[in-house]
Amino acid sequence: MSRIKKLFKQQTFQLFGLLGLMSLFNILLIVFRLNWVGFVWGDVSNYRDVFFFQNEPTFVFLIWNLFLAWIPYGLAMLVNRMHKHQQKGFLIFPFIGAWLLFFPNAPYLLTDLLHLHPRNPIPYWYDVMLFSSFAWTGLLLGLISLYPIHRFLKQYLPKPLEHGLIVLLIFLCSLGIYIGRFLRWNSWDIIYQPKGLLTDLHNIFFYPAELFPELGISVLFFCFLYPLYWLMKIMLEKKMSI
Repeated sequence: MSRIKKLFKQQTFQLFGLLGLMSLFNILLIVFRLNWVGFVWGDVSNYRDVFFFQNEPTFVFLIWNLFLAWIPYGLAMLVNRMHKHQQKGFLIFPFIGAWLLFFPNAPYLLTDLLHLHPRNPIPYWYDVMLFSSFAWTGLLLGLISLYPIHRFLKQYLPKPLEHGLIVLLIFLCSLGIYIGRFLRWNSWDIIYQPKGLLTDLHNIFFYPAELFPELGISVLFFCFLYPLYWLMKIMLEKKMSI
């Protein structure tokens, strides 16, 4: 019994539970919305019927995007566990590489706000809550996933290099959001379509002026995520004395 109580007191378990409840709330918002517009699962005959109803999006894709946002969180928890059990660094780094590939999927949910506009018969305030809730959950999953990665890397790097690497990781995340939203690449395309993805990456780094203003979203996301991560880090380390 004492072990169960100790588990419930652990920060990792508490965060997992709260993020799980937020995700469940998000899914219920979608289910309730589908019921509100009269969606009937029995009428689904093809892939498109799941995502569109009476020529309007059902926003079921948000659940898939939320699932993708959980992947970096899960990988980061795995890295954290391996670190605690003193696994060798070379065994952990492949998981960090996989985490980095999926990391942008979490804050990417913020860009789904682009789909927000009035749609009858759903009240506009309901969709505002729906998209905001998914975006906030994705943002938390991403920021919290960076923390154990940071803590692991801190063991191997001097402070200036550690700080510089966090800057780089957040920048790559911000760039990944642009790549996903505007160039429509997915995390797994590095395996399935590497040539096309590498071509676009080449254009980003060598011809960035041709990709503005859309590429500017990476700069804005970096400026948004960077201070927010450090705020989250302070809170996770319980150093607040308000």
